[in-house]
Amino acid sequence: MNNRRNHLLFLALYVIIAVVTWFIKWQVATVIFGLLALNALRLYVSDKKNE
Repeated sequence: MNNRRNHLLFLALYVIIAVVTWFIKWQVATVIFGLLALNALRLYVSDKKNE
Protein backbone atom coordinates (compact mmCIF):
# COMPACT_ATOMS: atom_id res chain seq x y z
CA MET A 1 0.00 0.00 0.00
CA ASN A 2 2.76 2.42 0.93
CA ASN A 3 4.66 1.69 -2.30
CA ARG A 4 1.59 2.45 -4.40
CA ARG A 5 1.09 5.74 -2.57
CA ASN A 6 4.74 6.66 -3.16
CA HIS A 7 4.45 5.84 -6.87
CA LEU A 8 1.31 7.97 -7.11
CA LEU A 9 3.02 10.86 -5.30
CA PHE A 10 6.02 10.73 -7.64
CA LEU A 11 3.71 10.45 -10.65
CA ALA A 12 1.91 13.64 -9.63
CA LEU A 13 5.19 15.42 -8.90
CA TYR A 14 6.76 14.45 -12.24
CA VAL A 15 3.64 15.43 -14.20
CA ILE A 16 3.56 18.86 -12.52
CA ILE A 17 7.26 19.43 -13.24
CA ALA A 18 6.86 18.24 -16.86
CA VAL A 19 3.97 20.66 -17.43
CA VAL A 20 5.92 23.57 -15.90
CA THR A 21 9.01 22.81 -18.00
CA TRP A 22 6.81 22.53 -21.10
CA PHE A 23 5.39 26.01 -20.47
CA ILE A 24 8.87 27.53 -20.07
CA LYS A 25 10.02 25.67 -23.21
CA TRP A 26 12.65 23.36 -21.72
CA GLN A 27 12.14 20.50 -24.14
CA VAL A 28 14.81 18.20 -22.72
CA ALA A 29 13.54 18.54 -19.16
CA THR A 30 9.97 17.98 -20.37
CA VAL A 31 10.98 14.72 -22.05
CA ILE A 32 12.95 13.55 -19.01
CA PHE A 33 10.18 14.27 -16.51
CA GLY A 34 7.58 12.87 -18.90
CA LEU A 35 9.52 9.60 -19.05
CA LEU A 36 9.88 9.56 -15.27
CA ALA A 37 6.12 10.07 -14.95
CA LEU A 38 5.46 7.17 -17.33
CA ASN A 39 7.82 4.97 -15.32
CA ALA A 40 6.07 5.91 -12.06
CA LEU A 41 2.73 5.08 -13.69
CA ARG A 42 4.10 1.72 -14.83
CA LEU A 43 5.32 0.93 -11.32
CA TYR A 44 1.98 2.00 -9.83
CA VAL A 45 0.03 -0.29 -12.18
CA SER A 46 2.51 -3.13 -11.62
CA ASP A 47 2.15 -2.88 -7.83
CA LYS A 48 -1.62 -2.71 -8.16
CA LYS A 49 -1.65 -5.97 -10.17
CA ASN A 50 0.59 -7.74 -7.65
CA GLU A 51 -1.67 -6.92 -4.72
